[in-house]
Amino acid sequence: MAVAHPRGEGLWSGIGVETGRMYRYPATRDKESPPAAPAPDLGRLAVSGHYIALRVGFAYPLEEDNALPASWVEHYTRAGLLMADPVMHWVHGSTGSIRWSALADRDSRGVLAQAAEYGLRFGLAVSILDPGPKGHRSWGSFARPDREFTDEEIALLEAYLRQPATQQLLPHPQCC
Repeated sequence: MAVAHPRGEGLWSGIGVETGRMYRYPATRDKESPPAAPAPDLGRLAVSGHYIALRVGFAYPLEEDNALPASWVEHYTRAGLLMADPVMHWVHGSTGSIRWSALADRDSRGVLAQAAEYGLRFGLAVSILDPGPKGHRSWGSFARPDREFTDEEIALLEAYLRQPATQQLLPHPQCC
């Protein structure tokens, strides 16, 4: 399905379509580049929810998709867990991927145990440095209630996160 770009330029397609609260714009690519791979079914992979932050500069992402349970977001915010969250520390200081269970020894305030109470029992964090001169980082946090993410699922989510970060995205309408 293609939808006219809000500024009247080009078309949105595939991952260029609004997903939840995330807005992604089509990549400009030469005719020899392969099209983007289809997006994975995040609802099936990250059954409990996910948060994706694209092109994080100084502090905030230019694009985001928050599909975490509202009750968890409210608890996390009211309890001021951001600065104690080992996942947040990891995504801002590392690249690659890591299961939340590998961060348990860095969780002095029990953020991961609290997340488990909201159905976010098993998780995965993926963090990449975006190419380009601005030094942006993109990352995602994905959660399940039932089991660890498999190596294949991790590879799929890493590839998915790399797509918008490595393609020439058009500037965000409220940015630069």
